This record gives sequence, structure tokens and C-alpha cells, in this order.
Amino acid sequence: MTDRIAAEFLDSWARAHTARDWDALVAMYTRDALFFGSTPALAVGHADIRAYFVALAPHAEPSVDFDVIASRAVTPDVVEVASVATFRWAGNPGVPIRFTHTLVNRDGAWLAAGHHASPH
Repeated sequence: MTDRIAAEFLDSWARAHTARDWDALVAMYTRDALFFGSTPALAVGHADIRAYFVALAPHAEPSVDFDVIASRAVTPDVVEVASVATFRWAGNPGVPIRFTHTLVNRDGAWLAAGHHASPH
């Protein structure tokens, strides 16, 4: 069950990121989420997370694919996910990035309360 939760979250994340739909992407995080992206600064909450994504350089024909490495239920309403994402765009065959997400169930929706990304 945790692999299904992880895959559904990451598939939605990939679609929103590829479309540069920052509203949809930010909505996938809790209001007080802790977010370490590809920059040294810690983003906390929706405003910081939105600013992080808006500042990303646009790429032609972007895509991202996730492979879930492991997932586990910490409690019935908390799932930890380790994955590797491969980011691609025109002229670039792929950049692998390791991710960990802490997902929490909020009223039936799985949202990220924690996000960490690092080079593979």
C-alpha cells in the first residue's frame, strides 16, 4: 500500500513539475512543509516553496520520471518515501536526483510535510 501512495504522489508531482504548474505543485505540500531542494536554503511553507519553483530555469521539453526505491508506513497517516528522479529536457538525456519525502494524510489527501533532494 505504501508503494501505491508513493507512486501516486510522485506521478502527480512529476506531471505538475513538467507542466510548470506551480499552484498544483505547491498544493501537494503541507502549509508548514520543510523543503530542501537543489539550493542550500531551506524553504518553509507554501510561499517559500513557490518561490523556489518559480526561480527554476525553464527548459525546453522538460520531463521527470521517478523510481521508488523504498517506502514505509511510520504510522497509518505518515509514509516515508525514498526515490530517484531523472530530470530530462531537450539536449539533456537525464540528471538523476535522490529524493526523500515524508507524506502525511490530511483529510484523505497525501501531502508532503518534508522534502529533501540531493545529487545522485
